[in-house]
Amino acid sequence: VCIWVITLIINSTYGRAFKAIRDDEVAAEAMGINLANHKRMSFIISSFFAGISGAMLAMYQASIQATIFKAAMTYEILLIVVLGGIGSISGSIIAAFLFVGSSEWWLRSLDNTTVLPNFNAKLLLVIIFAAVVVGVVSLVVYKQNKAQKGRSAAVGRGRKLLALKPSGVITIVVGALVLLGDLLFLISPDLQLPLLRSGFRMVVFSVIVMIVVLFFSRGLMGDRELPDLFRTRHKRL
Repeated sequence: VCIWVITLIINSTYGRAFKAIRDDEVAAEAMGINLANHKRMSFIISSFFAGISGAMLAMYQASIQATIFKAAMTYEILLIVVLGGIGSISGSIIAAFLFVGSSEWWLRSLDNTTVLPNFNAKLLLVIIFAAVVVGVVSLVVYKQNKAQKGRSAAVGRGRKLLALKPSGVITIVVGALVLLGDLLFLISPDLQLPLLRSGFRMVVFSVIVMIVVLFFSRGLMGDRELPDLFRTRHKRL
């Protein structure tokens, strides 16, 4: 019901005014929109839905305490909005599910100490990990090379050097260091995974977030909704 009401508000005249202020405050004010009035209204509306969500949280946990609302929760909410796409309701919903699922459910096993049964399992894990690292680095290099196509600089005997951004160079360096560590783990006699310990899941989650931000600069959905994706697909067909 809350999502339905939010959708109605966004599609109303007030919602279009909110979008105009979000895109360009100067242009919105030039069109006759009262900035202070609409900002105050948006704060009150968001506080109303925040109060509803707080009540639902209290019902779910059977009790509520102020100590659970730390400053980190503010950054988590902002991260969900940015990952989902600023201006997308469905994007925020999808990002909230992915955020909680990745940080709390699916990666929990990474916090547990794991000992491999034999060298074959160790070799298989090293190969899979190396393939993932090479794949991620290759995607980053391909994306940046495609974006800067035609800007490569000539080097030496007619060869060309790929024009990469600093983030691409850093990705290659980090990938090489990770592969070196992977090789050192392979030749070591220890079968215990060195990184699987308390807190490692947050490291992996941070890497996932950086990859999403790198490939989806406007978030997973941008300013689109799920019905927009189906309409675009129907037009292509």
